[in-house]
Amino acid sequence: TVDIKDFENKVDENTSLVSVIHCSNETGAINDIGALSRIVKRKSRQALFHSDGVQAFGKIAVNCKSCGIDLYSISAHKIGGPKGIGGLWVRDSLHPAPFLRGGGQENGYRSGTENTAGIIGFGEALKCFSSVDANKISAIRKLFYDRITLYDTISVRESTVQSPYILSFAVHGIKAEQLQRMLSEHDILIGLGSACASRSRKNRVLSAMGLPPTQIEGSVRLSFGAENLTDDIGYAIETLLKCVDSLQTGKISNQRKS
Repeated sequence: TVDIKDFENKVDENTSLVSVIHCSNETGAINDIGALSRIVKRKSRQALFHSDGVQAFGKIAVNCKSCGIDLYSISAHKIGGPKGIGGLWVRDSLHPAPFLRGGGQENGYRSGTENTAGIIGFGEALKCFSSVDANKISAIRKLFYDRITLYDTISVRESTVQSPYILSFAVHGIKAEQLQRMLSEHDILIGLGSACASRSRKNRVLSAMGLPPTQIEGSVRLSFGAENLTDDIGYAIETLLKCVDSLQTGKISNQRKS
């Protein structure tokens, strides 16, 4: 999460734009964007406040108007919609100048034809996602959290305010890539940090959090969704722990999910 004191020191009367992620796609930590926006507006009346809401959209309640947000970006693929389509919430009184000026059919904001199929897919995905039981997601995540925190070799990262859709943890003594490959053989897919920086061997977010290199090397991210069942989680937990034990003891398991 954002260091509030450091944030206040960085914003002054010359600040024109501030952009803060609402929910970290790596750790699930949630920033208080309303409080951060108020700091910005108090120090610089002309500054715009933008928040990247891609990981939060549909999962974390937010009222952009009451939070004093000017711009809020969202994306379809995080709620089961098609990749390649997103949206931008813009405050009514704000009229941003476009980078590419287009025809009148796009209100002068862009050129080319809209991604109609993507837009319709985004809308349908939102209709389906609106019925997701958030309490079920939280219960599944808690089940996973309670089991793996029993092990001294696994460190879970928790923020004061945390998304129920993400669990970030590190396994001491092994590299995350090894665990990822091993779990994929059992039909369990985990993430190694942000997909946006998948080609980078370093992790600037975890480094900024002050984690030692050994923890960063073993850091993975699990994402939970409406399709996950309690039985799936039970299988995933047992398989994860077996794989961790195998890697730490040097015994490689050849068992696969039937």
